[in-house]
Amino acid sequence: MAKNLIVVMCLSLAMLASCGTDKKNLEKARTEISDLTAKNQKLSDANGALANEKSALTQEVAQLKDQNLAKVTELDHLKKNLSELLQKNEALEKKADQAGAAVAQLKKQKDELTAKIVELNKKATPNPDHVNKFEGSDEQGQLVNEANLSPCDALIQYMRKGRSIIEGYKAEERKSKLDEVRTSYAARLIEAPAAGRKAAIEWVKELNRSWDRHQDDATPRLVRLKNAALKACGKTAAEAGF
Repeated sequence: MAKNLIVVMCLSLAMLASCGTDKKNLEKARTEISDLTAKNQKLSDANGALANEKSALTQEVAQLKDQNLAKVTELDHLKKNLSELLQKNEALEKKADQAGAAVAQLKKQKDELTAKIVELNKKATPNPDHVNKFEGSDEQGQLVNEANLSPCDALIQYMRKGRSIIEGYKAEERKSKLDEVRTSYAARLIEAPAAGRKAAIEWVKELNRSWDRHQDDATPRLVRLKNAALKACGKTAAEAGF
């Protein structure tokens, strides 16, 4: 009996010793599990953060791709516009060259016309010798008395005298003498054809306006007015003497 009791006691002591060891191991295991759980949570959190960062980077890459595509498209448009502008510029340069050639041609024509106008002006300018002939004939009594002139003869005589005054006088003295001759012929001019009278008066005014300025552009108008005055009276330039 005592022997059995001793065995039981030994077994009890062995079991108690074994239980103490298991309890320590259990506590150690729990500690390790807790540490591993904390580490796992940290890894999970880090993995989540990395996943979020990856998603953000993926979106950013997509945006950059879209922006790059937009830039490429814009560059293509710019290249196309540049090509069109170069073509337009080339066309404009051709037009400019054509316009330059046209301007040069017009300038040449202008110079030719100016030369012709100068020549016509020389022909239309009264000959001093011819004027003196008429002035001398007045002095010699070769012209018909003014009172006996026909309206058209008076008109032609008025134009002659107006021209002589314009050639021989200047400024206020010329103006005064032109007023005098117009007044002296006024009564006879009224009886002349209206178109001829108007043309003769305008002819004297135009000659007076352009004489001192030597304006070439006045020559065609002077010729038209003179021809209109003579035509209204049925006279030719040869018959009028100028």
